Amino acid sequence: MLKSSISCPRCERTFSMQAHLARHLSTTHGVKSAVKKKKTGKKRGRPKGSLNKKTIDKVMGRTGRPTALVARLGLRDMSIDELTQVIEAARSEARNRLSELQAALN
Repeated sequence: MLKSSISCPRCERTFSMQAHLARHLSTTHGVKSAVKKKKTGKKRGRPKGSLNKKTIDKVMGRTGRPTALVARLGLRDMSIDELTQVIEAARSEARNRLSELQAALN
């Protein structure tokens, strides 16, 4: 079964979809489409007042992650036991910061 084709009123090209014809008219012949998209009124992203990185950094007083953290800490040269100690210390620090953040927000 053949699809119906839509032909360009200015040249002999044919298209299978109205949108393709509209794109052709716009790019080739400079004709702007009269059809406009409907606005749904919905905004993308997080709702206002929700937590985001800027809010968290502002509350916690952080300015960003230090550069070259792996090299600075020498993580590549550490043994498994030393890495385990670093990870446990990081977990403890994360717990402390989370509790500070929760206290600041409540």
